[in-house]
Amino acid sequence: MINMKLYFTLVNLLLFLSFTVAQSPQLDPSSSCNVVATNIKDRINAQVISGANKYRFNISYNNDPANDIPHVRGNTSSWTQLFRINNQLASTHPLKNKMEYFGREYSVTVDASFNNGSTWTTGTTTCTWSSPKFRITYNLNGGSGSSLAVDELKESGDDLNNGATLTKTGFVFAGWNTKADGSGTNYPIVSNQIPFTPPTGKNHIQSHTLYAMWQSNASPQLDPANSCNVTATNIKDVINAQVISGANKYRFNISYGNDPANDIPHVRGNTSSWTQLFRINNQLASTHPLK
Repeated sequence: MINMKLYFTLVNLLLFLSFTVAQSPQLDPSSSCNVVATNIKDRINAQVISGANKYRFNISYNNDPANDIPHVRGNTSSWTQLFRINNQLASTHPLKNKMEYFGREYSVTVDASFNNGSTWTTGTTTCTWSSPKFRITYNLNGGSGSSLAVDELKESGDDLNNGATLTKTGFVFAGWNTKADGSGTNYPIVSNQIPFTPPTGKNHIQSHTLYAMWQSNASPQLDPANSCNVTATNIKDVINAQVISGANKYRFNISYGNDPANDIPHVRGNTSSWTQLFRINNQLASTHPLK
């Protein structure tokens, strides 16, 4: 004799299990699982599955197993955030305190559990979760031009504006720098492109101002420009190069007697656009003919 109460309980349980298992956990919205965050507190949501009481976000960065993170959310919390994942990580994890870095893309799958994590229904759809992009502001640093967005959003590895439309009288565009005086992180032109990577130690900061770097197209020459021949009155008299804006080293190429053995390439740096006979002599090797 079949216990009808037990029978219906078993039937209902089987129906429940067949219904829940049939649902594949995935990110929401189901029609487009790729998510681009606008800020580090944006949520990534799993599609809610009836009866599920835990969700596990499986997060990977750069296809490196060392960066894989199984991030469990319980009490029917079918969502998470970058900072919540970071808080869960051990201090030794490669991504600890780096989850909130801008310009990164993570691969994500979602699992669901109906028994508080004892077993999991595995999601089969891999999605991408992009942290917010870097916001780049261009400062022309005395130049002019067009076709520059006020705020460009860039991921690490994207190309910056290549300066093709920028001009400055007497100068040519040489790239970008995080400091107006060129002392910061430099982004030079490489094969007509300027790849972007966040400045060292700054990939947790979203907004960056980049300054145009200008290189003078003037012809270096001795000063005064209209009469380069200099007659010294003593060995400490200064010979000057005409100062060129932006130049930070000057090389005096000195020759005596049209003999290559007497040629001296004498470099002066830190914007020192001058030298003296005794300074040149001090640089010479003891075996040099003019020492």
